Amino acid sequence: MDLTEKQQKYEEYINNIFEAKKAIIKCAWDIGVNLKEIKERELYLLDCRNFDQFLNERVKIERSTAYHCMSLINDYQWKDFERWGYKKLITIKSLLKEEERRDF
Repeated sequence: MDLTEKQQKYEEYINNIFEAKKAIIKCAWDIGVNLKEIKERELYLLDCRNFDQFLNERVKIERSTAYHCMSLINDYQWKDFERWGYKKLITIKSLLKEEERRDF
């Protein structure tokens, strides 16, 4: 493999990484949207006693992760989520007061 081929492969791998990161962010957003709907409509009661049991047994998501995802859905729009990502928005949310977050 010559240098040009290596450079092309390298760029391809980097592009794949960025696409995968976008997919991860989209999945976190979708998880938040769906969990919020299930919780608000109390759909978890169809097969669980409470929402925590639903998280633990049905979808196997940590409670803190679930609530972080749902709270980000309430406070931000998809464009924010896509731009900043899950971890950065959680950090922003924890560091800034509510009125500062809106201005941010």
